Amino acid sequence: MKSINEHLNLPVGNAVEVWYCTPEFMREAYFNNFGDFDPSNMKKTHSLLFSFMDAEGTDDREAILGMLSRMMQDWHDGEFNPTLERLGIQHTSLSPGDMVRFAKDGAIYVAKCYGWYQIG
Repeated sequence: MKSINEHLNLPVGNAVEVWYCTPEFMREAYFNNFGDFDPSNMKKTHSLLFSFMDAEGTDDREAILGMLSRMMQDWHDGEFNPTLERLGIQHTSLSPGDMVRFAKDGAIYVAKCYGWYQIG
């Protein structure tokens, strides 16, 4: 089985991390209630799905977030269901409350229904 990085054609690394909401947190996140979210303990409310390097090295966050938004909609055909189940994730497409963390400065962006906003 291919890794998620191979499937999405993204270089392996830890410059950009993609975190998906756990089912318990997803409802709250959908309604923009981040009261239980702790940026220093993301594992409490999210599971790290994968990470990758910014191949261009531009740190163009708008471009990276846009690329992820496009790529993560209906991004697999069931191939990664065992991985998602192991992580306790019950959704496949990028959804409100899922997060992207940039390791360079720890900035965290949250997916909304339309677009992103920065919380950390």
